[in-house]
Amino acid sequence: MTNWKKIGIFTGMGFPIVAFLLGGFLTYKSINSTQKSEELKEEERQELAQEYFGSDLKKVISEQENILGIKHFGEPKLSLGFSLTADASYYPQTDLIKINNSVLLKRFIAHELGHFYADKVSEGLGRGDWPIFKGKIVDGEYGKDDMGLKLIAEGIATYFESRTEGDGLTGDLEHKNFSNYNSIGIGKYYNVGNNLVKPILDKDVRKGVELLVANPPTSADLEDLVGYKKRMLERMEELK
Repeated sequence: MTNWKKIGIFTGMGFPIVAFLLGGFLTYKSINSTQKSEELKEEERQELAQEYFGSDLKKVISEQENILGIKHFGEPKLSLGFSLTADASYYPQTDLIKINNSVLLKRFIAHELGHFYADKVSEGLGRGDWPIFKGKIVDGEYGKDDMGLKLIAEGIATYFESRTEGDGLTGDLEHKNFSNYNSIGIGKYYNVGNNLVKPILDKDVRKGVELLVANPPTSADLEDLVGYKKRMLERMEELK
């Protein structure tokens, strides 16, 4: 998914001051005639991200509000990231989206805005930042207590991404037990997550996110995702 590209950022004189998205790794350097290259500070990365990606963020927010029938809770902060393992990431404690790769910028922003929206809904419910994982993440795998939380979090974000991009993903579950999806690796949280939450969010995005944030699948639910989805759909009918 990564055809890495080079971004040139120029001063008024036309000289590049930062620059490279290479192999999934962002390297930022400041260059001028009197100063050696040096890594940009976080404040500078946020300023540059806002300058170069801020208009894209506003555009995607507007599109999602129209497509999903929601009202976003303002805007998250933006920063330029350095991760080798993620194209973009959302940090609920600071309301910050880090962009590590701009090749599919709109798609990445659409996905991370799903995380931002769910986080703000959680805060509005008095539940605090969301999601906050309890255990230690090892090689992209989550502890048993966090798997349901991760599944819902990525399902919501993938739903936001898919609807914004018009992917037309279905809400069909191929297997009942989440462990049966292990063959697709970390992608199971995104693909299965979307298929799990889509029928719920299709009814009402705001109410659906509120319900899912407050009721992520338990360990027992992960063994019967079909039953969990049916139960959440019944709850949505009660919320009408």
